[in-house]
Amino acid sequence: MALDTIVIDNTVLNFFLKLSSVNLSSVLRSVITGRILVPSEIVREMQSLSEGNPSFVLPVQKLQYQIVKSNFLMHCHSYDSVVLEFAQKNIDKGEAEAVAQCIKRKVPYFITDDLKCLSFIKHHYNDIQIGSTFLLIALADIHGLILNYNNVFVEYHRILNYHKMGVSKIKVHQERIKNEYSHAAKLLGIQLNEKTLNLKTNFKLLAEIDD
Repeated sequence: MALDTIVIDNTVLNFFLKLSSVNLSSVLRSVITGRILVPSEIVREMQSLSEGNPSFVLPVQKLQYQIVKSNFLMHCHSYDSVVLEFAQKNIDKGEAEAVAQCIKRKVPYFITDDLKCLSFIKHHYNDIQIGSTFLLIALADIHGLILNYNNVFVEYHRILNYHKMGVSKIKVHQERIKNEYSHAAKLLGIQLNEKTLNLKTNFKLLAEIDD
C-alpha cells in the first residue's frame, strides 16, 4: 500500500516547486491513495511562495485552483478546536491547524519540512506520524517514477542547504533520511537490505554541493 489521506504543509509544496526534476502532480497522485488535506492557514501561506519569485506565480495559482476545485487536493476547514487552541500556544499556526485537522479527521500522516514541530507532536500527539518531502520522493522512487534518483537526491539536499548543517544536525538528518526511505519501502510491502538502503541514501553524492 501507499499513503492514504494526508495533511500537507506549504513547505512541501514549496519544495516541489523548487525541485526541477520531479513532477508534483504525478508524484502525489501516484503515492497517495486517498486525499491531500490542506489547512486554511496553509492555503494563506501559499501566497508567499510566489512573492519575490515570478516563476512560481503560475504554479502556485494552479495549485490554489486545484485546492478549490479538486477532490484530491482539498482545502479542509474542519479542526479539533481544543487541540488547535493548545497547539497554537506551542507551534506555528499552520502546523497547529495541521495537527488539529489530523486529530479531527483521524489522518495519521502530516507531511512537512518544518521539523521544529516534531518534538511537540511526538510528545502530545504520537499517533500522528510526520514525514518530510523526502518520504514522498522515496515512495516515488520505489514506484519507478523518478528517472534519475541520484540527481533528485542531490537537488533535494541542495535546496535543503545540507552543506550549511552542523555536524550534529547532519548526523540526525542522515538517520532520518534512512528511516524515511526504509519506511516508504515498508508502506509498499518491501523489505530493504542494508546495502540497498545505503545506496539509496548515499551521502557521498553530496560532497560536490557548492556553497
